[in-house]
Parts: sequence; structure tokens; C-alpha cells
Amino acid sequence: MRQIAIKEIGMLKDLYARISPYIGLINMTLLAATAYYTTIRHFLHINFLEFIILIAVVVLTVAAVEYFIVMPSHYAFINEQAYKHGNLIRRDLTDIRAKELHEILAVLNELREKLDNLERRGKT
Repeated sequence: MRQIAIKEIGMLKDLYARISPYIGLINMTLLAATAYYTTIRHFLHINFLEFIILIAVVVLTVAAVEYFIVMPSHYAFINEQAYKHGNLIRRDLTDIRAKELHEILAVLNELREKLDNLERRGKT
């Protein structure tokens, strides 16, 4: 199945991905305060500062998992997809390899001619 590339969709997704952390931070702060004052303080019996520290520990743990496991896996997948589906760099590398192979063959042919000339001189 052939993939379809529409730049505008990628642009919107990238823009949303770039502003999402800011929106998420505001949302998480408001949600945490609401959850603490309406429910959590009645069950955990911790003060608000301890609750914020608990949230920070959870966020840092998730960030570490994301950085050390998820991101490398994501980039490995993206690199494989880019290589498989017509990446411009892949095409450039193929062209460079073909050009280098052509140059190597030309040098080999030149060396072969010189060797043949030397062998002919040695026989006469």
C-alpha cells in the first residue's frame, strides 16, 4: 500500500506537538489542585506541598522512562520508515554509491590497461 504525504497535516501535527506541553502543564496544575482539594486530601492525609512533590516524582519518573526507552524506540522506528519510503537522503546515497562505483571501475580499467601494457612489454 502506498503512503500519501500531505505537508499541511504534518505541519499542524508538529505545531500541536510543540504547544501541547504548555497546554498540558496548565491543565495538569489546575487538575491537580482540584483533585487535591476535592478528593485526595481526604484519603491520603498529606498537605498540598507533599502532594506537589509526589506529582513531581511521578512526572520525573515518566520523563526518565520516555527519555531512556520510548524516545530511542521511536527514533529507530521513524528512521526505518524514512529509509523504506523514499527518503531523499537514501536516494542521494544511492546516487553517490553509483558514482563512486563508476569511478572505481574506471580506475580498475585503467590499471588493467597499464598491467596489460607492462605484460606486453615484458614478452617482447
